[in-house]
Amino acid sequence: MIVLITGASHTGKTLLAQRLLEQYHYPYLSIDHLKMGLIRSGNTDLTPADDAALTAYLWPIVREMVKTAIENGQDLTVEGCYIPAGWRRDFDERYLPSIRFVCLAMTDAYIDAHFAEIQAHASDIEARLDDTGLTAQSLKADNHAYIEGCRSSGERVVWIDSDYAQTIAAFLKEERMAPMLAYCGVDCAACADYLDKRCPSCRWTDWRDDPCMPVRCCREKGIECCAFCGVVPFESSAEVYAESEGHRAAFRRMRALRGE
Repeated sequence: MIVLITGASHTGKTLLAQRLLEQYHYPYLSIDHLKMGLIRSGNTDLTPADDAALTAYLWPIVREMVKTAIENGQDLTVEGCYIPAGWRRDFDERYLPSIRFVCLAMTDAYIDAHFAEIQAHASDIEARLDDTGLTAQSLKADNHAYIEGCRSSGERVVWIDSDYAQTIAAFLKEERMAPMLAYCGVDCAACADYLDKRCPSCRWTDWRDDPCMPVRCCREKGIECCAFCGVVPFESSAEVYAESEGHRAAFRRMRALRGE
């Protein structure tokens, strides 16, 4: 599984990547490290202040690294400001099922209430060389830009509105569950058909040709599995969940994940 984490400065992208490393052993790539390596080695004349140009320069490199990791069957978290909102256009159906995207964004109310705390935690994972130019207004403007970009592209935003630690914990719980599940909730890791290679898993097939309704529905909505849908689909697909004990267990798992 590839996890792409983006968002404005100070939203905790590197912290989330570090937590994924600690809890689920996902190695992570900091695009900032790649940026500084290319700048300091003289491979580009761009500077750290050239944000727009750096996105155009760095993203093609990162994009191909992501494809390579997927082809090699490797987990990887990629975090940084230089992931474009339209990133999906650069991947076809061979790659998209293996990528999760999350944009961390703070609400204005959270910034107003916690600005001093945000500044105090700025160097929790890595030391910031110069943070003197940060203001509440500049942070809000930066967050607004990422939120608008995600909205225009139909991408997911993880809102930081009250308790930052709880927001990150909820995402980590979701990350733990979703990659192991088929779209309908069947646990691929415990499925004999998948383990014996009789089933390639719906996450690796062309969903447009898949006869399974949960697969088509989830892919069209851009969600990881039925549990994360705002509509309960179970009643309309009872026959899917009655096929086997594995599917009946999936039904129970979906409801549990939804807190029902």
